[in-house]
Amino acid sequence: MSRLASLMFLLALGCATAQAYSDLDDIQQKLLTKASKLERVNPWEAAALYCKSARNGSFEAHYRLRMLFAFGQGVPEDREIAASLFAAAAQQGHQEAGNMLDTILYSSDKLPNCILSDVLPPRGHYRARWANDASLDAVLAALSKDRHWLINMIRQIAS
Repeated sequence: MSRLASLMFLLALGCATAQAYSDLDDIQQKLLTKASKLERVNPWEAAALYCKSARNGSFEAHYRLRMLFAFGQGVPEDREIAASLFAAAAQQGHQEAGNMLDTILYSSDKLPNCILSDVLPPRGHYRARWANDASLDAVLAALSKDRHWLINMIRQIAS
């Protein structure tokens, strides 16, 4: 099955699923909210949540995931994937994507595997985007407990 056919199937499946489960909107909104909060501190984890939401039919997730692939935040920079996600969001009715679709001169039907099946997105290099100490504090606060030794080491070096 071609990627375009896969996309069309997923779009139809997502629409049917959304109609069948009235609480899907709440679930999608929670996924999108959590992913949005993670974008600055852990963009790869945000991408994983956007993939899950996109598999469930969220055109907003397609749009946001497109931005991560376009700029290589948490996932490898891939303009082909970004273009196809952008087009998918526009086709599903995302207004901003629709307005901007005419301005890009690139098209593709290459989708990340994490949208086509239940797999994690590829990992890319993380480029820190914090501009102040509060953002750095957020990054440190998001570290898992097994990484807290890093915080202590940084404090010792800084003092």
